[in-house]
Amino acid sequence: MDFLFRARRETCAPFPDNPFGQATQTWSKKTSLPRHSKLDRTLDWIGDIHGNAEKLRGLLLSLGYSENRGFFSRPGTLAVFLGDMLNRGPQILETTRIVRSMCDNGAAIFLLGNHELYALRDAAATKQNIPVRHFVSEKHGRYLLSSKQAFAGREGEWQDLLEWLFRRPIAFDAGGTRGVHACWHPSALARFPSQTLRFPDLIDRRSLRFHAIQILLEGPSTVHPSTPKSFRVRWWTRSVQTWKNFAYSHRGDLPGTRVPALRLSAAVPYTTAEPPLFFGHYGFSKPASPIAPNIACLDYAVASDGPLGAYRWQGECRLAADQFFSFPPLPSSPRQ
Repeated sequence: MDFLFRARRETCAPFPDNPFGQATQTWSKKTSLPRHSKLDRTLDWIGDIHGNAEKLRGLLLSLGYSENRGFFSRPGTLAVFLGDMLNRGPQILETTRIVRSMCDNGAAIFLLGNHELYALRDAAATKQNIPVRHFVSEKHGRYLLSSKQAFAGREGEWQDLLEWLFRRPIAFDAGGTRGVHACWHPSALARFPSQTLRFPDLIDRRSLRFHAIQILLEGPSTVHPSTPKSFRVRWWTRSVQTWKNFAYSHRGDLPGTRVPALRLSAAVPYTTAEPPLFFGHYGFSKPASPIAPNIACLDYAVASDGPLGAYRWQGECRLAADQFFSFPPLPSSPRQ
């Protein structure tokens, strides 16, 4: 496979020619990588799915998609999935088939999420005879097991899915809008000019790209001197923060004192002058509203029985409340 031979020459590392086994199908040439150019199509940004195929079907139908010739599509519209279709949910296999069929027929783009990254790292480490625990935590290993079990008896399809995921983009910039799974970090994104992975990015901790992909797909984190365990931060904020509200999730053990400048470096403030930005990953408890006039998180905690979220972008510079969608519908959502 040419892409792995290139990675091998560039890193001078003894990586295998095919880290994910023999794929049962070839990558569809219908699927093109996203480029940084303006689009004249409506974009439907769709948040984390986590194996909830029924919610995905419901959302697509509510957005006006129809299923013809084996895939969902809507005229003049491109769906952009913000990652994390794997793990935790009850219909993982069916979810992957819906998403792949849309992408392979030009109706959608799928961006890598951290759960797809865990699947790729698990396979790469296993192939290299490296302990998987060096790259995938015990908790995320349990989540990944749910995906492997969903493909029990379909190992060839699982291997083919890994090959497909390896070629998915990390981020998408359409000129007037952009998206990434967890964090829009310009310095980290600059390390991926092609927007795709090379094999060393998965398991070579010496590589700056290894750490860059962590920020993009898992988001930045920091620590407080009194609590050795790291925690996620609200990287998108533009205001001076205290420790208590700098942490993304509620942390009762953090003080209300100001965060030192050194720790604030974990933040990557996104200004109102920039294009509308969409991401997932964080499981917002108050969905169907923007974080800022040009920022929205579309992960509505679907993995914890929340709804599946989406936003229909039609060229606007400021997000509109009536363009947020969810399935099942939320009482607070203006348009369902």
